[in-house]
Amino acid sequence: MQAVRSASLRRPRCGRPKSIHRGCEALYAETVAEDRRLKLMGYEVYRFGGCEFVDVALESWAIGKREQETVGEFFDRLLKKHRAL
Repeated sequence: MQAVRSASLRRPRCGRPKSIHRGCEALYAETVAEDRRLKLMGYEVYRFGGCEFVDVALESWAIGKREQETVGEFFDRLLKKHRAL
């Protein structure tokens, strides 16, 4: 497992520096615990990864074309699932 983990840290898929891909295990544990808590309360939880949103300018609230398509396709599918579209 360690060999696979370190290999993935050397070659990030989204082109970000490898230091960004080193996760904080405590934060991840907190995140997945909250995910479980929400699901047990009946909520649907949908997660996105940071590498899905690399072309983002936070100062101007602008996102790139690929990121717009990702979000748009997700909400189209979500609304169709719930017959709201």
